[in-house]
Amino acid sequence: PTNTPTVTPTHTPTDTPTTTDTDTPTASPTNTPTVTATFTPTNSPTATDTPTPTNTPVPSATNTDTFTPTNTPTVTPTYTPTDTPTATDTLTPTFTPTNTLISTPTDTPTYTPTFTPTNTATPTDTATATFTPTLTATWTATHTPTNTATLTATATATLTPTLTATWTATNTPTSTPTPFVGFSKQVSESTAQSGDTLTYTILMTVSGTGLSGVTVTDTLPAQVTFVEFGTPPAGAVTSFNASTDQLMWTWASLLPAGSYQLTYETQVKNFIPCGVITNGAQMTYAGAGAPLTASVNVQMACQYTVKIGVYNAAGELVDTLSIPQFSQPINSITLQSSGGITAVSGPGSSVGIYYDGTLIGTWDGTTSTGAMATNGQYYIKVDNIASSGVVTSVTQQVDVNRAVNDVVVLVYNEVGEVVKHLYAATYNAGQGTVSGVQLSSDVLSPSASGSNGGNPTQITITWDYGASAVSVTWNGTADNGNIVDNGEYFIEIQTTGQPGQENSVVTQRVEVLNANRGTGGLAAAPNLLSPSSGMGVTFTDNSGPGLTLSARLYTVAGELVASFTGQEGTSQADWDAKGLASGLYLAVVNSTNASGGLVHHQILKIIVLH
Repeated sequence: PTNTPTVTPTHTPTDTPTTTDTDTPTASPTNTPTVTATFTPTNSPTATDTPTPTNTPVPSATNTDTFTPTNTPTVTPTYTPTDTPTATDTLTPTFTPTNTLISTPTDTPTYTPTFTPTNTATPTDTATATFTPTLTATWTATHTPTNTATLTATATATLTPTLTATWTATNTPTSTPTPFVGFSKQVSESTAQSGDTLTYTILMTVSGTGLSGVTVTDTLPAQVTFVEFGTPPAGAVTSFNASTDQLMWTWASLLPAGSYQLTYETQVKNFIPCGVITNGAQMTYAGAGAPLTASVNVQMACQYTVKIGVYNAAGELVDTLSIPQFSQPINSITLQSSGGITAVSGPGSSVGIYYDGTLIGTWDGTTSTGAMATNGQYYIKVDNIASSGVVTSVTQQVDVNRAVNDVVVLVYNEVGEVVKHLYAATYNAGQGTVSGVQLSSDVLSPSASGSNGGNPTQITITWDYGASAVSVTWNGTADNGNIVDNGEYFIEIQTTGQPGQENSVVTQRVEVLNANRGTGGLAAAPNLLSPSSGMGVTFTDNSGPGLTLSARLYTVAGELVASFTGQEGTSQADWDAKGLASGLYLAVVNSTNASGGLVHHQILKIIVLH
């Protein structure tokens, strides 16, 4: 007898967890590692040599030559590898996103463990015993069959399970709820007119666990006035600050999830110009990064164009105050100052135009060019031009009766010509007189570069007028912007009042010395003219050839009687005094070079005798 090992295939189900990551949106995902000990049995074949003793009986030997064929079976172990499927239960976590609608859909993760059995093919070495008969010729010296014991080493496969600990990281999402807050604003009318009632509604939507520290504020635009609050939601406290036109709703306790409406009424003011009324609100609460804001617009209807003009007694338009557009006409006006315009500045210097207590314009007594209107009667007229083209008008008279003093500052040259207008102002009569006139220097050396030796390049003239101190500067230029010629100049401050009022003149002398301008080299010969000696005079510049002379002749009263220019480049100019009366005359003579630059400037005296 022979012991033959038999290998039996064994199916071992193994639960192998398979992690499937499913993306689930969550406000605050928390990865929590979970350590799972997984024991995996391992089939480890162990070859064991097992001796099998075979007893072969040996009978007594008989010397008999016998030829006996004997069939001796030989067992040969053959190993055939066989793929044996092993059913294994595999744990597959499956994440299934579930959309939960709370005002705005929010994806809420749902963790569902799903067990999926998986058949895993496991190759197993299976020993298969195969009996192969072998015909062997055996010579036996006996007629007795002989049993031969054969010791055969048989490999026996032994399954030894091995437990292995496997660490598996598992993502466990933690869902943190985030509150949703909706904030918007509505109005009862999109287009309004003056006097209309506008109802504003603030809409709020809160989800989740609610909000704490909630405050809603709304500052009214200037075009409307507050009327009243609507019924507030439970727990809300309302307040209105009239000085800032601000409405407020506050919640001292938690504001639960839900939808809320905050309403209030306003009225559009009178004479609101055409345009858009914008009203905004904001909401704050604990944990909010920034206030939530909402606004809504209302368009004002533009049915009338209102033109406000000022006309003189002759019906001429002297000033246009404004041309606004309103939703209503102006049917009557009143003037703030019934006494008219009586002053240049301060009280009485302007008149306000009102309709139904609302200021719609102001006139300051000037024309459209900015000049002061002369005293007299004027008319303020309001024209209402409807969109249909129909015009209605209202008119009010206003008188201008101002007692004023005009103060001007002028610069004269030696012959009495005005070369510079420095200052002009109008004051209320009786406000004061010019006094305390002073010059910062009586010598002036003007220069285009801003410096000219040690002399100042400009001077300051100061004086007092009543309680006010006034000052102006002169940089030595004429009204045309050019630097004046060297010589003496006179600064006059003239005060002119209304007819019947006393006028005054204050004069100060200034010497202009410009190093770039000459004062010598000019002469007039003869300078005494008479019919017997001749009435002709020749002006010359002996500083050099190529100059051109020009002259202006004045009476001592400053009246210009003649002006002439000599032949170009001759350095002289001739003039005949025929026709002039006897007297003293002043000749302002200039010589210029070929490029037009001033070389010399001088005032010469001429005497005419008949």
